[in-house]
Amino acid sequence: MGLFSSKKSAIEPGNKVWKTRQACLKGIVREALLALKDGKLPVLITFFNESHRNLSAFIESSGVPYQNVDAFSGKDFWQNKNTLVVADVSASSTFINNISVETKVVFLLLGRYPLLSTENTLVGMISARFPQALISFCLSMEDALFESFGSTSLKAMMETLGMGDDECIEHTMINRALRNALEKISQRVTAEMKTTSERDWFTRNAPD
Repeated sequence: MGLFSSKKSAIEPGNKVWKTRQACLKGIVREALLALKDGKLPVLITFFNESHRNLSAFIESSGVPYQNVDAFSGKDFWQNKNTLVVADVSASSTFINNISVETKVVFLLLGRYPLLSTENTLVGMISARFPQALISFCLSMEDALFESFGSTSLKAMMETLGMGDDECIEHTMINRALRNALEKISQRVTAEMKTTSERDWFTRNAPD
């Protein structure tokens, strides 16, 4: 039995893609508020310091109550049931294990981490503890990841579908395209240099 095995089949993570970063921030907060309304705990996880700052600033400017948690957050960290929980991936392993397994949780991950091994570790940990939890990657077409493998065809498809700026697209084609791109990036990187932003990560680790 594997390290992250579970008796229940885990739900496969999905991708939600918006046209712009601003629309993505609005979208991830909207998804989190819908989860709260449905009696679930929305946990928003970021992969880079810059993304964490941007998301926290956006939520604060929107007037939505939120709580930044860290690795030292105990079992009672979620005290306000009407508050969003925002965490950096570096703190996720500890505080996620402090959430009761009885809690209905929705995990919203801002962006994708360029190395699949990092993502797989996080998703595996979540799925082992909360096999029925919804896990969604929330991205924008302006993310450096899309620029790294070209997003012209996807943008054209979104335009063809007549999607507005505040609407997201979810499709198996996008899931496959993202996984293929991440697999190619992972194969190119032999010695990762950690950075505080997604764009710097690509500049340092996967230059054109």
